[in-house]
Amino acid sequence: MATKGIVGYGASIKYGTVTIGEVLSASGGARTAGAVPIFSCDSSDGFVEKLAGALDEGEMSFSIVYDGTSTGTYDKLNTLFLAKTISTWTLTFVDTATYAGSGFISSLGKPSFSAPDQNITIDLGITISGKATYTKKAT
Repeated sequence: MATKGIVGYGASIKYGTVTIGEVLSASGGARTAGAVPIFSCDSSDGFVEKLAGALDEGEMSFSIVYDGTSTGTYDKLNTLFLAKTISTWTLTFVDTATYAGSGFISSLGKPSFSAPDQNITIDLGITISGKATYTKKAT
């Protein structure tokens, strides 16, 4: 059977009006459900029961190539970070499927590199606000 896997090459990210180019890696983190502990005088066995609580989409993390020009990606993202702007973000995969929602830039790394002959990169974290939506690829 042929694989149904896809590669990250060709994926793109947009945050607000900023198209984020030269993405090196993306991590979706995990969706989580909070736990609501229930323990009362009626609890006969001494164990806490739990109910599923609020759902949380978490955070998306990206590593991107640093563009420090005055109109570059870093400058635009830094302006949005300082303004604490909640914007729409969209991660589009090469097969046209998308993962999108609202969020704010919760972390914006300083330019860094691991060796003299390596790319200068920045790390970007977007905290998702509310529910994100996954849209399957067009068929």
